[in-house]
Amino acid sequence: NAPDLPRACPAPRVKRILRGAENGFAKKSYNGHEMNQLLPLPVLLALLAGGLLLLGVREALRLRRVRRASMDARAALRAGDARRAVDLLLAARQRERNARRLRPLLTLEVAAREQLADLGGLVALHEQYPESYLERESAALALGRALLGLGAVSGYEGLRERWRRRAKDRLAWVALDADALRQRGAPEAARALLTGMGTRLE
Repeated sequence: NAPDLPRACPAPRVKRILRGAENGFAKKSYNGHEMNQLLPLPVLLALLAGGLLLLGVREALRLRRVRRASMDARAALRAGDARRAVDLLLAARQRERNARRLRPLLTLEVAAREQLADLGGLVALHEQYPESYLERESAALALGRALLGLGAVSGYEGLRERWRRRAKDRLAWVALDADALRQRGAPEAARALLTGMGTRLE
């Protein structure tokens, strides 16, 4: 019979890995080095706190930038310089993605483009941000005239639907509705709509 051979002892590196596993630390070899996969709790908490602080600082800076642009645009509008207001708001809007922060910029830009009678700009803004026309009825009416002037009846009808229960200047909307009907090939319906509105106003 062959003599019993001595049992092989684990290599020192294997012993260290086993000892680390027994202590609750999972280790692995990477390019000849051993690395802990789990970080101590205080380190994790510090990293989390640092990340939250960074997010908070970035949010505050973005909000400050939006407020600054809004203030400068309002000042330009009060001074009668709607073109400068549009430039300021456009620059701020192109850097902003948050819908909540975009809302005041869009409301001001609609007002500035309305003041400029910038029908093309109003239409382009509506195509990208249709919700921006829910604040100012005068701007929505200007947009409606622009859309019908371009023959975009479907675009007008979408705008009209959003204002149907909120409209105050009913006569202006009825005139636009009649124009939309004529463009749809229904002149008799357009005439009846205007006649009915005239009768109610008498």
